Amino acid sequence: MSVYILRNEDIKKRCIEEIESLYQPMQVKITKQKRSNDQNAYWHKLVDVISSFTGDDPEEMKVRLKYEMVPLREIDVKGVKHLYPISTTELNKEQFSLLIEKTLFVGHQLGLTMPLASHYGLVEINV
Repeated sequence: MSVYILRNEDIKKRCIEEIESLYQPMQVKITKQKRSNDQNAYWHKLVDVISSFTGDDPEEMKVRLKYEMVPLREIDVKGVKHLYPISTTELNKEQFSLLIEKTLFVGHQLGLTMPLASHYGLVEINV
């Protein structure tokens, strides 16, 4: 199975040619690329930096930031509607990059010098 990321017309053309060359039924699923492991690791490092400065528990800080920065969904708990942030595993790379940017901004607002992803050996963050 081939994987194509349609960044330009040449790649799109090759993808179409490969699809047309196949004689068996198939299913094509087009999705946005999910967040990377490096993005996830970097965001957690940023949360740790902020929570260390504020003295908050890292898990509590993570939830607080998610409520402020991640889309909320309505859930029903015993007949009572609540807004709850979606899981960061559901974010695509673009959405996760925005989460990282917003978290960096919070750190800067607190007067912190926020570490670069490369400081942790992380490269695939797309910020």
